[in-house]
Amino acid sequence: MAASPPKKENSVEGYIHAVSGILEGASKRKYFTACIQEATAVSKVVVFQIQQHQLFTNAEKHHSPVRLENVMFKASRQNPGENDIIAGVFTKVSSLRCLPFPCDTFKKTSDVQMKTIAEIIKDPTEYQRVHVQLRIMERREHGEGLTRSKKKLKKSVFAVADATGSLLLTVWGDAVVEVGKWYNLQNVSVRLFYGKAALTTTMQTTVQEAPDAGQTVKAVSDETQTISGEIISGNVTVHHYCPKYHIMEGVNAMALMTKCESCGTFVKNVKLHVEVKGRISVEDENGEEKSFELNDQMVRSVLHFKSSAMPDADELVAQLLQHNRAKITFCHRRATELVLLKDDLVGDQHTAQFSKDCASPALACDDNDESASQQTKAVEAGKLPHENEDVEDMLVMLTQHDKTEMSKEAKESGSGSLDVIGCLNVFISKLFVK
Repeated sequence: MAASPPKKENSVEGYIHAVSGILEGASKRKYFTACIQEATAVSKVVVFQIQQHQLFTNAEKHHSPVRLENVMFKASRQNPGENDIIAGVFTKVSSLRCLPFPCDTFKKTSDVQMKTIAEIIKDPTEYQRVHVQLRIMERREHGEGLTRSKKKLKKSVFAVADATGSLLLTVWGDAVVEVGKWYNLQNVSVRLFYGKAALTTTMQTTVQEAPDAGQTVKAVSDETQTISGEIISGNVTVHHYCPKYHIMEGVNAMALMTKCESCGTFVKNVKLHVEVKGRISVEDENGEEKSFELNDQMVRSVLHFKSSAMPDADELVAQLLQHNRAKITFCHRRATELVLLKDDLVGDQHTAQFSKDCASPALACDDNDESASQQTKAVEAGKLPHENEDVEDMLVMLTQHDKTEMSKEAKESGSGSLDVIGCLNVFISKLFVK
């Protein structure tokens, strides 16, 4: 049998395993994932050319060796020291006659392992996926949260435990768990919440009730505190997003429409997604000034404006500061309950309660949250994690890579200079290859 041609740079060869279904990232870009078994390793592949899904599926089914050319490599978040493989529009997939190593269907093609809570706490590598059996001990939060794509979903936070340890678990969406019961959770993501390990469900998480597994340790301690004081200052910011969740700058609430520079199209203002954030500072009984962050749900609840409204940031700040005092329940500088009071009007108060006790390890904020804490930023970078949490980072790399490839092909076609129409034609033709 003839040997395969020499392997090219920026290419990989191997056997395809574990092809996922079609997934969708926070930016609405569709993709799927797979694993490729190379000679000495198994690597994750993220494929943004979904037309190739059937090709990958067939390669897995028939154990056919393949070569992926013109791929990119990105340091893996889940497996430090290893690389994930990015396959974009310009990636070429070809079948090979043979490889000098066999297809091993029993070779580990997934890094998801069954772990105890103690093992997770000991090795809290962020974004790793794990299977875990645990007991729901207490509900610490219940409400709504914003996903990375700015959608509101149900969100609950629980203290969970097994015989080895206890931590916090964030459950997104319609998954239902009950306090006191045991569950098997598959494909939950590990996060760090102020340096402590925590778990959060993903779009691929499955939840199944399990038999009672016996005694557990005590639930992780509750770090919620309450403070009352005079309001010193406050701030509210309003962020607008187009239907594809691109940030919109310079939105005029009085205008009919606003142009999205990323999409290149105009969007009716009434169709924009609006996210509001706030910050409030109070002076406690010791004369010390303390500041707390307010999420979208809390600002809306306290200041009472409709979800369909186009809020003005200055007007919202004025509403906030017309109150004299505030009672704030918080966890790590994030307000979980807020009561605003006016000294001159007895009984005139506004209350917003975001959670029962404690802030979530997967807080409902924008990926671009301007938090002073780097750990908070790390936590907030993955609201409602997707199958691959750094897919959006990969898209940034891939976009730059595709621009370079379009430039090369336009020049090779003899145009002499890079014209926009030529680049678009090359890009479109690549979309329909195969």
